[in-house]
Amino acid sequence: SFLVVINRPEFPSLPMKSKPHRVPNRALQSIPKWKVLTGCKARVKLPAWVVSTRAAIARYDLFNKVGNMRKKNLFYSLFAVVLSFAICEASLAQVGNNPFLRGDSNADASIDLSDAIFSLRYLFQGGEAPPCLDALDSNDSGMIDISDPTHTLRHLFQGAAPPPAPGMECGEDPTDDQLGCASFPPCEVAGPPDPSEAIAALKASEDGEVDVVVSGAVVTYLRPAVGGAPEGFFLQAGRTGPAIVVEVEVGSLVPEPQVGDVVSLRATELGTIYDARAIRAVADYEVLESGIDVAALAQDGSDADDLVSGLDGYESELITLSFTLAGEFAGAGGGHSAAVIE
Repeated sequence: SFLVVINRPEFPSLPMKSKPHRVPNRALQSIPKWKVLTGCKARVKLPAWVVSTRAAIARYDLFNKVGNMRKKNLFYSLFAVVLSFAICEASLAQVGNNPFLRGDSNADASIDLSDAIFSLRYLFQGGEAPPCLDALDSNDSGMIDISDPTHTLRHLFQGAAPPPAPGMECGEDPTDDQLGCASFPPCEVAGPPDPSEAIAALKASEDGEVDVVVSGAVVTYLRPAVGGAPEGFFLQAGRTGPAIVVEVEVGSLVPEPQVGDVVSLRATELGTIYDARAIRAVADYEVLESGIDVAALAQDGSDADDLVSGLDGYESELITLSFTLAGEFAGAGGGHSAAVIE
């Protein structure tokens, strides 16, 4: 005979006086033994006939509160076993086909003992729902069951084959099944930061090597080489800044930046010229869009009372001014001219 113990949380109100029931082995020949020895957790909406049948089983008092089968009616006992397996094998599904790591059940970017424990708790103890069902399918069978944590444990401690593709390389499920992957944080690629935040981070950094992506900023002005200042272009994303100059030969970039271009680049070196912060080297340069009206980024400084005292707050930004010249323009050194305004 073979001991049948089924853990069924669906029967919480039944008495606890039942004893384990022994069923002849021949009656279980077509059922894998591990299925008989384990319970399962149904996470699907069951058809009405299943619900009514489970209710009928409950009325026959086949299960006690801890789920042990009681010897009262052999036919209904066997039927309950088969029905339990049917519920156990019911397909789970999530919306989404996001990249994941197979076997990484708890989504911590590694496969270890905690993943098998997570799967077992989810299946049999009402544990936390996984963010990605595909990740729990360690053996890629298209089902979530006891064979998945078993596969993980054999891989970890007995040298068995690792979980199939995508394995420990982020990727989508190559197998056509119904599980899905709603989300998997370790494989989610974060988008670039807000361009104004990226520029602010650069201006707060020390001179030298950096690695900051600026994506979505607009070219507001092309500066020719004047005096000791090399040629370059200015980047700004918000009307009130911040902004920064890129001191790179315009002709070295393909396509050449133009005023009104929305660009993406990776700043790799930062410096300072005339007390202004400047990007000295870039990589991954790309024009995302062209033809932006930069006038929308210009702030009117005509009524500002801090253009001198708060000059650093306007560094590299595009501004407009209405003023009266109080004198003639005169040389201001290095190819620059200056005049007093009021």
